Formats: sequence, C-alpha cells, structure tokens
Amino acid sequence: MAADDHGRVAGERDGWRDQQRDGAALRDPLDASRRGRAGGFDREPERAAREAAKQAALRAGTAEQLELLGRLAEIAELASAMADAGLASALGDAATAGFLAAGAARSAYWAIRSNVQGTPGAKGTLERALALLERVEATEWRMRQLLNERVP
Repeated sequence: MAADDHGRVAGERDGWRDQQRDGAALRDPLDASRRGRAGGFDREPERAAREAAKQAALRAGTAEQLELLGRLAEIAELASAMADAGLASALGDAATAGFLAAGAARSAYWAIRSNVQGTPGAKGTLERALALLERVEATEWRMRQLLNERVP
C-alpha cells in the first residue's frame, strides 16, 4: 500500500470517528457538555450571552404586549361606543368586537406576567398591565349590560 493510500485510509478512519463522536453528542447532550468542560472549553460566556439575549427578548416582548394591551383597550371602548350609539342591527357585531378585544387583552396580560416574573421593575409593569386589563374588562361588562337591556 502506498503512503498516499495509508494517509487516505487514516483520514477516513478519523472522519468516521468524528461522525461517531458527533452522533453521540446529538444523542447525549449531557455527555457532550461534559466533554466540552473536560476539553477545556469555556461555556460560561456562551451561557451569559444566551441569558442576556433571553432577557432582552422578554423585555421586548413585554413592551409589545403592553402596547397591544393599550390598543385593545381603545378597540374595546370604540366597540362599546358603537354598541351604545350605533344601529341596533350592529349591536351584536360591536359587542363581539368588544368581547374579542377582552379575550385578547387577557392573553396579553398573562403573557406580560409570564415575561416579567422575577425581574426588576416587574411591579410597575404589572400595575400598568392590570390597569389596562381592568379598563378593557369594565368595557366588556358595560357591553354585557347593554346586550341584556336591548336583547330580550
């Protein structure tokens, strides 16, 4: 066997070992992380970067949900105004819009609560979110009363 052939065979064998090792890493992530530590790889900067990215995403998500909650309060109030002053034939549609806004507002509120769990400033954010949710739910209650009065 020529020297080039020996090198090719050794390279193929090493490639096979690499594939086996990588396959084991996919099957056993804990084992892969142990090998990473044993191999001297520093995982802490990666963990810190992932945690910072996660916190940034949660803050951005909370800001979006708060904005959405404010818009939903406006939608619910507009629907209530339409139900109050609009055509009788549009009462059901206006009420439905208000009810959908209320359901979406509850979803946004609980997403906010989940996002800010254990973070600094959570109390102020939750107070704003709850005030907006209560505004939407008060409007929803008024629409229910209106429907009970107008629809026998």
